[in-house]
Amino acid sequence: MAYYKAVKPSKKLEEWLNDLTSTINKADFWIALGDENNWNWSLAYSKIFEDGYTYWGLKRFSLENLARTSFIKKDEPTIVLFRVIGKGIIGAGIVTQYEIDYLNLFWPTEKQNPEVSDGSKYYFRFKMKIIWLHESVNSGSLQGDPELSELLSSYKRAGLKHIKKLEIISKLRSILIDRVQVYQRYEKLFKPIKVTELTIDKIKDIIQRDNRYQNIKVDDGLLKELVNALKLGKPLLLVGPPGTGKTTLAQIIAEALNYKLVSKTASSDWSRIDLIGGPVLKGQEVYWRSGAILEAICEHMKSGGAILLIDEINRANIERAFGEFFTIFGDMPENRRVPVSLLQEIKWWGDKIDDCGRYLLEWWDGQSDLEIPEDFRIIATMNVYDRRYLFSLGYALLRRFIVINFENPKDDDIQAVLKGIVQENNIANNIFDLYNKIKKSGLEIGIGLWVDIAKIVKAFGSDINALDKAVKMILVPQFEGLALSTLKEVKKLLKEKGLNESAEFFNQLYPEVAELESTTKQ
Repeated sequence: MAYYKAVKPSKKLEEWLNDLTSTINKADFWIALGDENNWNWSLAYSKIFEDGYTYWGLKRFSLENLARTSFIKKDEPTIVLFRVIGKGIIGAGIVTQYEIDYLNLFWPTEKQNPEVSDGSKYYFRFKMKIIWLHESVNSGSLQGDPELSELLSSYKRAGLKHIKKLEIISKLRSILIDRVQVYQRYEKLFKPIKVTELTIDKIKDIIQRDNRYQNIKVDDGLLKELVNALKLGKPLLLVGPPGTGKTTLAQIIAEALNYKLVSKTASSDWSRIDLIGGPVLKGQEVYWRSGAILEAICEHMKSGGAILLIDEINRANIERAFGEFFTIFGDMPENRRVPVSLLQEIKWWGDKIDDCGRYLLEWWDGQSDLEIPEDFRIIATMNVYDRRYLFSLGYALLRRFIVINFENPKDDDIQAVLKGIVQENNIANNIFDLYNKIKKSGLEIGIGLWVDIAKIVKAFGSDINALDKAVKMILVPQFEGLALSTLKEVKKLLKEKGLNESAEFFNQLYPEVAELESTTKQ
């Protein structure tokens, strides 16, 4: 098996790849039919091992039969259409390499049962440069192209089938040229990139062109920290007050990479099942379900890129939920592996496992740990008013994360954002004054929450009553876990600003403050 970066294409092959319209117009066409699992493996190979290339193979196909099929050609291009049983045509590729290999096991079914494989069952394999994929492939749910599937509906037998009917070939060429042109534009825009290719400019471009992020203010220094930390490969822990954009920036990073974001919010109820996986009750039966980490790893393998976001990680019981995390994610990125013991546990459950469990077993060779793709990343967030709470996570977890601190933008930037939303200067100044006084009391609230307050104020009429409602709805619930002295100071500020409805709601949420005041008076 020759890796595509280790070979140099011939002049002829270069011509075929560089002018796809001309290539399609003179190509010989074939259809490779397989089930969904086989094609998932082939397409995952293209995303993880050889960028843009995929493999197909023929089982027990003799060289004599192969010669009679006229499949192997050196003077004209061969294009293979990918057909999934029960789904239809999902893609196409130009054959770039032929292989005869009796000695190595390549397909998951071979690797899982090496004792019954006297050499590879699929010893004839061919490599293809993918020239088109149906958009459903990127979503992880294979669906056939309706027009191509209908045109080629008579080619449904297993194996490799030659398309010979001229009227079908003529229509096929026209449709495929159109699909390839659309795919080339789509691939350039949405193809996942390697983490090492991420730049500050890519992140800033997402922020600038997406209206959802118009109020995001991020310092270039923070972006540089994030980009460099991501390239090191260790999980990131974004720490800061609520509303400073930690979760939003994780989402922006995923978009800049064209990765899927698998988002989970930690809770005190989390156990090993939620994070890693384990047996759960479904109806009257018990089956094995993948946790957040395995789910995200599977998504990365299927789609070509995924980030696991664990929001509010400090809410989880670290000892109960994260024990096996330390085994999977060692101190160094190159030590990241799904251990044999976990894979054997999944296999023990037989058919009573979820799709992710099945997918991992297809990848597993049955003998050794399963390596986690090097571009897979984890980002966790932690809302803290006092950074000392950071150490409640424990040394074992912290040493596996790179910690990045989030703070609010400068005061001038915050004022500008608030005035841009509310437009009534006196109300915008009132919001900023409240922000400033709370900040001076030693409590920092992130700009995201103040933006939400400003939007509600605008919706309710931009007056003091509107501000009172907004503070009650957004700000007052944020003070859980604060020291009594700080809570008392916040309540005092609400009364001074005339936010009576907010102060009353504050009393309901934090009755311990009223009890303290009552005791003090006595």
